[in-house]
Amino acid sequence: MAVVEANEVLRRGVVACLADDRGLDVTPAAPDGAVSQEFDVAVVSSEAAAKHRFPCPIVVCSDERGLSPSFAAENEVAAVLPRGSMTAAQLQATVHAAVTGLTVNPPIEAAGEQLDPRSASVLELIADGLSTREIADRLNYSERTIKKLISSVEQTLDARNRAHAVALGIRRGVI
Repeated sequence: MAVVEANEVLRRGVVACLADDRGLDVTPAAPDGAVSQEFDVAVVSSEAAAKHRFPCPIVVCSDERGLSPSFAAENEVAAVLPRGSMTAAQLQATVHAAVTGLTVNPPIEAAGEQLDPRSASVLELIADGLSTREIADRLNYSERTIKKLISSVEQTLDARNRAHAVALGIRRGVI
């Protein structure tokens, strides 16, 4: 398994987390970030992910919410883990899953699924259980405007209804 991270402190941290697992053979990648086909999986930073195409499945360590559709199409992304809060156990389990061919939390597939701040606020209030009237009162908009925003949120997330929009928003990290 290769580890591709430009920041030496982060690279050493990832290598140390994975080195504790005797079932994994960990190799820091070449300084240029190139990874050969001999690896079963690569753990990469979002920066490395943006610069290179990888011939093996990858686990991306990033604090960004999603990956660009072109990147996801060019690489076999097995998982995206939050760099700031992942644990060694999560990283090890994710790498083991990727080695066996499993996909752990796939990235958001389309950039168009991003919600503007006003729509994200409406989705959060729906998740809190507020009615259309209550959302309108809270945000000082008309009910008609809120209904249009809810419809736009459902369309953007390709949701069947309000509950489905909330579920998709949670899965995709929108709320």
